[in-house]
Amino acid sequence: MNKANITKISMIFLVLMLLSSAGVYAYGVTAPYWKEKPLILKPGQSAELTFELQNMVGESDLQVQTELIGDRRYAALLEEDKIYELPKKTQGVPVKLKITVPNDLAIGTSFPINIMFRSMGKTGSQQVQLGMAIEKSFTVWVGEIPNIETPAPRSNKSAIFAGIIIFVAFILWLWLRKSRKGKAKNQENNARW
Repeated sequence: MNKANITKISMIFLVLMLLSSAGVYAYGVTAPYWKEKPLILKPGQSAELTFELQNMVGESDLQVQTELIGDRRYAALLEEDKIYELPKKTQGVPVKLKITVPNDLAIGTSFPINIMFRSMGKTGSQQVQLGMAIEKSFTVWVGEIPNIETPAPRSNKSAIFAGIIIFVAFILWLWLRKSRKGKAKNQENNARW
């Protein structure tokens, strides 16, 4: 097998691996608040929020672990250190978070809330399992905020898919270009003989 064939097979294998790994863990998290839609509470007020896990696209059962990131003074997971079971074709698995604003916090103050969702394959599998992490962030404002627009959250799935398509097209373009140069060189060498 010559070097050109090995390169072609390697490129095709790499492209197939990238395309097949994109859907391995296709779980998602719906959030009640996000960057453009903050939570507004008054001093001394509390709110219990529910994030929902779903595994509608994935072909494997998953386990998801949650963790608060950063400042934890005002937020707490109601089921700390819990591993959530997320069978395939499941949605609406609740993850509860409680936000408490102290009485002495000034109106107009804001603070970020960041929660990380990390997936793991079901234990007991002999296959190598890759996990995926999703971070959800939003801001808590103390008091009223006038004129806040709340557009719908945007999905990054289309951007990731477009990036994969562009990458595959670029690899194929390089491969075709190299193949054409190789054929032209072979024809030139054959013409000399």
